[in-house]
Amino acid sequence: MQEPAGEAKATAPGAFASNFGAEFDGFVRQAYARSVDQAREFVAFVTPEPGSAVVEVGAGSGRITFDGGLAEAVGRQGRLLVTDPSSAQLDVARRRAADLGHDWVRFLCAPVEALPVAPETADLCLGALFLHFTEPADAVRAMARTVHPGGRVAICAMGEMRFSPAWREVFEPAFRLLEARGLSFDVFPPREALERIFREAGLTVDAVQETVDRLGFPTVDIAIGVLRQTKWVPLMLRRLPADESRGAERAVEARLRDIWKRTAPEDLVSPGTMVSILGRR
Repeated sequence: MQEPAGEAKATAPGAFASNFGAEFDGFVRQAYARSVDQAREFVAFVTPEPGSAVVEVGAGSGRITFDGGLAEAVGRQGRLLVTDPSSAQLDVARRRAADLGHDWVRFLCAPVEALPVAPETADLCLGALFLHFTEPADAVRAMARTVHPGGRVAICAMGEMRFSPAWREVFEPAFRLLEARGLSFDVFPPREALERIFREAGLTVDAVQETVDRLGFPTVDIAIGVLRQTKWVPLMLRRLPADESRGAERAVEARLRDIWKRTAPEDLVSPGTMVSILGRR
């Protein structure tokens, strides 16, 4: 697997990528109780081969790489290139690799849509919970380009988010703008759309797995921290002018603080469907 000679340090913007800070991993762990279990389940679903050449995209601070056991599965005899558009997140992942003694793991700051990896040189390209920060079709095509004929591509993505009544009230300013434009909430492509994206990228779908998970937040500050770093409202309103999106973002945060005071935390927990897809070129 041919990799670029240098390792970029600056955050590299993707289609909708944010400059996630080092604290984001902690936010996710507190909001998503099954974060580690889900990472392990995804790696088990993909079954990386020991000694293979693997590219991980949207890796963040190493949830799949280390918590999920990807680095151990590939092993010292393999080649694992871990990529993410956020230099801050990759710095956390580098420290984790050093602490674990995983000195065979390489890191590269790059968006999935423009991976500087030679075509057809990887056995496997995979990533989890990154797709909604990209243009999904562009991202999967870029992943497919990195693997050789017979190579595999795998993603884990949120396929459907069912907002609780309290969250619908929080996001009402954004939903109102979408409805006024005749648009719908489409941040997370459903399973059928994801499978179609794989096929259009020249991949044969070998396996699909769906699970239902629950996302919640222990405090309002963590909830707002996640919304800001993921740019949740701008993602929802990415087809609208930036000034409208900024206004809605401020309104959503104000409503969240107000609603948090008068509702139970469990009312701000929403179930979502996680979809894992494994394809072959």
